Amino acid sequence: MGLAQSKIEYTYSGSGNRTMRQISFSPFRVGSKDSIDSAKEFPKLLMNEGISVYPNPSKDFVNVSINDFDSSQKNNLTLIDAKGNEILFQTIKSQKTEFNISQIKSGVYYFRVVKNETILFYKLVKIE
Repeated sequence: MGLAQSKIEYTYSGSGNRTMRQISFSPFRVGSKDSIDSAKEFPKLLMNEGISVYPNPSKDFVNVSINDFDSSQKNNLTLIDAKGNEILFQTIKSQKTEFNISQIKSGVYYFRVVKNETILFYKLVKIE
């Protein structure tokens, strides 16, 4: 299985020092050769994988449901900020998991959902 497609851009000062790193994720199923052409299609992919992430946008909590949850498999969630930093990590121990995002700043984040051997990315908007 391959790694998620991402674009890494660096900004440098006049003296050549790196001042910023920005990582942009392209939403698609890892291991699939098919990318998603439209952001509207991405929630459909999650549903096809039996995953629901709601509400979005969200203020305090996000629910993640996995229809065919199997506790013997690797299942976890990671919340990633726009810079690529891992903000929160949680192992999924049941079919429905509540993810507390109340302590993070408002903005755009990405969920990395690992379900069995499948890795999916999902865009999340945190509001105040």
